[in-house]
This record gives sequence, structure tokens and C-alpha cells, in this order.
Amino acid sequence: MLKEFNAARHKEAFYLAKRGQIKQAMNVYRGMLTILPNDEKAHYNLATLLKRQGKFEEAIAHYSDAVRLKPDYTYAHYNLGELAQRQGKVEEALKHYRRALLLMPGLVPALNNLAWLLATYPDPVYRDVPAAIRLAEKACELTNNKEPLLLYTLSVTYAAASRFSDAQATAKIALNLALATGNHRLAEKVRKQITLYEGQ
Repeated sequence: MLKEFNAARHKEAFYLAKRGQIKQAMNVYRGMLTILPNDEKAHYNLATLLKRQGKFEEAIAHYSDAVRLKPDYTYAHYNLGELAQRQGKVEEALKHYRRALLLMPGLVPALNNLAWLLATYPDPVYRDVPAAIRLAEKACELTNNKEPLLLYTLSVTYAAASRFSDAQATAKIALNLALATGNHRLAEKVRKQITLYEGQ
């Protein structure tokens, strides 16, 4: 009976969220967790809605509960890494991205974010440019070199290795793809990087 109740409530919350009724969906998950506090999926889904609302600390708490209950919860680790990165907690971010990639080696957002951190973080203790290049190249390969954001990251990793001709060539591909997909904000960022590369 409890299993059927749980499935029905998950379905209800899913459709509420899909219709944009985020607050109502969150209330369903909170209600579920008062009855079933060890439902890792409810923790994860509530955390994702909280993250979307910008309630990052509460989201972290529920993602953390999800991985406590299910240590191999790949996407919970990824989201914890992303939120830690947002807060400047680099060790925490690295730990969760690496755990996510151990569980799912082809998880493209984790490959991209970890590559960015390893190539750009100002403290050399955490930088690993060769690893960053490998991660960024893998992300681009997995997406057939069609994602401008991933190519932008790859160009930055090449620049971190002083491979400025590779950085410039890759950034130009990223720029063309960004313009083709109407991502003008990214295109502007890439243009600025190309200018920097041209000065090297």
C-alpha cells in the first residue's frame, strides 16, 4: 500500500512541476518525506526544484540526503559538485564531479565543469591542465564537436597549456556554432577570448 502511495505521489509531483506549479510540487515532496524520510528520489527531486528556485543551501541538504541514502546517486553527486563550484568550495566540487564521473564516465556536464575548474582555478594546488584538456576533449568528442559551450571550455584548456593556436581555432568553431544557435551571450564571451588569444 505504501509503495503504491509513494508512486502516486511521485507522479503527482512530476506533473505539477511539468505544469510549472513548482511550489505545489515541492509541497508534495515535503509531505512525502514526512512519511518516507528515506526516499532518496524524493530528496533528489525536491533538491532539484529548490535549486531551480535559487534556494541553494536547502538544495544541498536534500542532495546530500540523497547521496547518504544512495551513495552511487550519480546526478546528485553532479549537482552537489555544481553547487559547491558556485560557492567557491573547490575541494567539494572536485570530489563530487570525480565521483559522478567514476559512476558515469560519459556524463558530459561533469566532464565540462571539471575541465573548467582544473584549467582555470587560480590556486595551482588544484590546477591540472593536462587532465582538463583530456576531459574537455572527451566532452566534445561525445557531442560530436557540436556544442559551442563545450568547445569554448576546450579552447580555454588549450590556452591554459599555452596552446594558443589550438585555442584560437577551437574558439572560432565555438563562436560560429554559438551564432548559428542564437546563443549571443556565449558568442560575446567567445569573441573576447579570441581577442585574448590573438594577443599571445
